[in-house]
Amino acid sequence: DQEGKLKVLPCEIGDTAWGIRNCGGVKYVLEGKIKEIYFSKDMQLVVVLGGIARGVYGEKIFGTKEEAEEALANGV
Repeated sequence: DQEGKLKVLPCEIGDTAWGIRNCGGVKYVLEGKIKEIYFSKDMQLVVVLGGIARGVYGEKIFGTKEEAEEALANGV
């Protein structure tokens, strides 16, 4: 962070997460295992769900199915 303190990540490789996938204009929520985690150039946490989705945690990838479904219902 701005004070130089370490932050705890909200997830780790191997965790179950839910991603919003867009297939032919139809969006839906899928469950998967986290295969990769990294920070983008602008320091956003990007998560890869193996074969399902890749995106910013909290925007396209979520820790619970309920969070993903709520985001989808809100037009993500």
